[in-house]
Parts: sequence; C-alpha cells; structure tokens
Amino acid sequence: MLSRVLHCGSTCAGAIAVAATILAGMVSAQSRSSRTEWITPDAEARLLFAGRHLRGAIVVQDVKSGTIVSAFGPDTPVLPLSVVKLFTAAIYWEHRGALPTGFAGDPGALVARGSDDTGRQLALNLRHALGSATLLSDLERFGFPRCHRGVTDCTTLTADTGDAEWANAMSLGETGFHATPRDLSHFLRIIGNRGAAPGEGGGRAIRPDTARLLQTAMINTVHFGSARGIRDRLGVKGQIGGKTGSGPGGASLLDGIFAGIVFDRASTARYTVLTYVRSGGPGGGAAAEISVDMANFLLSGRKD
Repeated sequence: MLSRVLHCGSTCAGAIAVAATILAGMVSAQSRSSRTEWITPDAEARLLFAGRHLRGAIVVQDVKSGTIVSAFGPDTPVLPLSVVKLFTAAIYWEHRGALPTGFAGDPGALVARGSDDTGRQLALNLRHALGSATLLSDLERFGFPRCHRGVTDCTTLTADTGDAEWANAMSLGETGFHATPRDLSHFLRIIGNRGAAPGEGGGRAIRPDTARLLQTAMINTVHFGSARGIRDRLGVKGQIGGKTGSGPGGASLLDGIFAGIVFDRASTARYTVLTYVRSGGPGGGAAAEISVDMANFLLSGRKD
C-alpha cells in the first residue's frame, strides 16, 4: 500500500490538496454556523469593533419587547447626523394631507440617497407650511422634546430659531439635537412597531402608513442608496434597512452612523441596530458593515 502511495506522484498530490481545501471549507463553515452557540451578542458586537480597530457605540434592541440584546455606550452623547432626515420624512408623511397643493418633496429619496440640500429645503418648506409648533410637537412624540434640565435626548430648536439653523439641524443633524444611541433606537422601534410608541400606554407616535413608508425608504437605502455596499450581505436570512449619516462637516476623519431595522425572512421587523463609529469614515462604510454583520449574527440561530 505504501509503495502505491509513494508512486502515485503528482496525481495523488493534487487530489490530496483538493481534499484538504474542501475539508478546510467544511470546518470553516461549521465554525461560522456554530459561532452563535458560544459567543454572546455583547461579545460579538465588541469583536466587530475591535476587529476593525474602531471606537464607538452600539445598541441592538428587540423591536417588540424593547429588550436590549446588545449594547455598549448606549447613553454616550452622539451626533444624530443625517438620521434626522428620518424625522423630516416622518413629518412630511404625517401631514401630507394638510400640505398645500403643489407642495414639493420626495422624502423617500431623501432617506435613501441623503441629499443635504434637499433635506434643508424640505425642512424649511414643512416649517413654513405647518408652523414651528407642529413640528416641535412631532419631535417630542419621536422622543426629542425641548431641552431642559434632566433631559438627555432633546432638541434645542424653538419657534425663534432662524431658518438657516433650523434647516441645517433637520437635515445635517450636527446641531439642534442632543442624542444618545439608546434614544435614537427608541425612534427606530417606533418605525419597526408600525408607529406604536414603545412602553405601556405609549399610544401611537406615527401612523402605520408613515411607518410603512419609512421602512420602505430605509430598505431602499440598502438596495440602491447610501448603504448599498451591504446590500447582499444577509443572503436568504432576511434583510436590513437603515439610514446612514456622516459628519461633522469639515472634520479630517468623519464619524459614521447607521440606524437600522433588521427584518427576518417573513419581512417582520425583529431588531433595531444603532451603530455609531468615531472617526471611522462615512455611515455607509464601517457603521453599516458592523450593523449588517450584527444582523447576520442575530439571524443565524443564536440561542438566548
């Protein structure tokens, strides 16, 4: 037997190499499939940051129960950046029946593609058409009341805020808001819960049709918008939608944010994932990649 093996030459060597490659692939696949059985969601989140040598914060919540599945830095102050475009889009869809004939605006494209100038113009048009009081009331329902002592997530916008400052706040999200990942995730849960405000007696923060339109716009962000780089990363497990943000303007290294909702195969909203990366590039880059990798982990049969 040994002599036959020694004399089979390059043919056997090639066969052995192919077999080794196949075996390595099987072991790797088994390792990936069993990963969720021995690592916690918190540990996975930290590994996703550490493996990229990045700093930041993340909050992952169960959409229905509000249970925090994974988090570090949930109450760290962050810039909401272009995630505020979700607020602007929600306000448009909430009040579109009351807007004047010929009112211009495409909030779906605003969310998916993220044009700052378009966001500024829509924010001002809404203010002039509906009045500051209506918009500030909406922001309070979204989880951002007027700032006062003891409130960590709030808006500094008032009826006296100038138009330019208002427009920048509602499109860029670099000013006008104090935010944490936890409270931004709260608004994502509103969207995922078809408009219902989280918590007992929470009532309804937005209409179901507004929530549905926001979900669609967020999915389009991944399909063909600013987060299209992660479009195919979940395969048949489900899908992820989100809103990206990058800033502040003029910084040598941008912060990036991805505010996402994870859907299962039945298109049911299962998790929110709010990822903030400091000095790690645009929101459609590392922040979106960490978010979809976390989604992949959560949809891979992890054991609670």
